[in-house]
Amino acid sequence: LVRSDDGMLVTDLFQDFPASRSGLRAGDRIVSINGKSFPGRDEFFVLLADEGLLTGETVELGVIGSDDESRTVRLRM
Repeated sequence: LVRSDDGMLVTDLFQDFPASRSGLRAGDRIVSINGKSFPGRDEFFVLLADEGLLTGETVELGVIGSDDESRTVRLRM
């Protein structure tokens, strides 16, 4: 993941890991977590932890694909 102008850019995914199985694709931009936006890279990881990373819950990622179409991806952490 790298910071983009409006979120975090997915640059690469490991096959058969939760992120790739969730429907995330290289080129997607993550713009929200459970409906909450984040201003920067550090805040992204803090919000991800607060919303499910540490608890093993499912989070909903607001994603803009490389085709500029918005969608929601559910990811079990």
